[in-house]
Amino acid sequence: MADNHQQAAEYLNMGISLMRHQKYAEAKEYFSKALAEEPGYYEAYMHLGNACVNLGELDDAVKAFINALTAKPDSGETLFSLGNVYFLQDNYVRAIKYYNKAEAVGFCPVDMYLIMAEIFENAGDAEQTLRCLNRALKVSPLRGDVWRKKVLTLLESEKFDAAEEALNEFTELLPDALDAYDLRTRLLCGQGRFDEALAKLQPARERFPDDPQISIIELNIYSQSGNVEKAKELIHSLKTSGKGDDYRKIIALEEGQICVNEGDADGAVSAMKWALETNADDADLLYMLLTIYTSKLRYKDIIATADRIIALKNVAPAVLASSKFYRAMSLKETGSEAQAKAEFRHLSKEMRNMTIADPSLSEVFMLRILCHCQLEEFDAAFQLADYLQNVSPDSADGHAYRHLIYKQMGDEEKSQKELELARQINPDLAG
Repeated sequence: MADNHQQAAEYLNMGISLMRHQKYAEAKEYFSKALAEEPGYYEAYMHLGNACVNLGELDDAVKAFINALTAKPDSGETLFSLGNVYFLQDNYVRAIKYYNKAEAVGFCPVDMYLIMAEIFENAGDAEQTLRCLNRALKVSPLRGDVWRKKVLTLLESEKFDAAEEALNEFTELLPDALDAYDLRTRLLCGQGRFDEALAKLQPARERFPDDPQISIIELNIYSQSGNVEKAKELIHSLKTSGKGDDYRKIIALEEGQICVNEGDADGAVSAMKWALETNADDADLLYMLLTIYTSKLRYKDIIATADRIIALKNVAPAVLASSKFYRAMSLKETGSEAQAKAEFRHLSKEMRNMTIADPSLSEVFMLRILCHCQLEEFDAAFQLADYLQNVSPDSADGHAYRHLIYKQMGDEEKSQKELELARQINPDLAG
């Protein structure tokens, strides 16, 4: 028996060494060998579960951790690990169940509460989100990121007094945390108190005179207050001094929006290209560049930029769908009608899967309708418009979409009638 344990321990150590070198498949084999030598070996089950997680074999990870739990029923680490796997599987009910069990046996890592907060936030439960964040702060009161999340949650819930109270405690505990100053200015800006926001930033300027993040916070205040001239002056200063190099994306998006509002497309393009010099694969920057090119009908640039976005990983569904749609439209406008039609057809099916997976993707629904219009599949387009109208009867979207469909069909009278109906619901709707 002792020999079996010794051999199992050797296999376990070999597997752990392989894990350190990210050789998860080979490590998994050694953990399995350890268990063959010594069934019920808790440590081997735990490492086997972790190897399976890294390999994306989540069902096998669950089995390994359940076996580990059989070997050591009150292991908080195992309960936490099971919760993590269920979280990765989007099984949030079971994830919460096991996180609560881990807490009940005294296993209370901050990250567990942050995951729980994320689950409740996505479920729209601000109260439970705050409770989880408060539990995280009880475990680790000096985590600035957790304080930031708590204050933002309070601000989103419009609990301004509670947010200010939390900010005061945050600042008292972590006086060097610039996030506290940023959040305080957001709180004041949200209440239209822009001069106060600038005044509250002054202690940060004195405390951190060379930190460009102070200027970024100041830029946000100018942006929210609509002080375009001050924003432009600050952007120019940051760019020419080089102090804004670490914040190119933030600066460029702000400058780009100012240029767009002023009708300066070339200036907006220049701002995006400046930021892309150091953030070449940033989807937000590329998508704004794409929308600028689209507004100016620069078809070759649209295709080239869309191709860059499509090549990226983990792009938001709406951004990906829009990029593919604009690409197909540009192909059509530049004479490649057959290729454009093929891309519209493929995209239509792809977007159908997107909206089945997430029915809240209203922009993707609109693009689906436009794809059907490009393919002259007007019945399918009307069916989608009717579906959206039934889902949100008080929304202007259904009429707005039918306006687009009739317009594509060339029926101006019905198109205008639907637009008028849409505007009765939403007077701010554009034509």
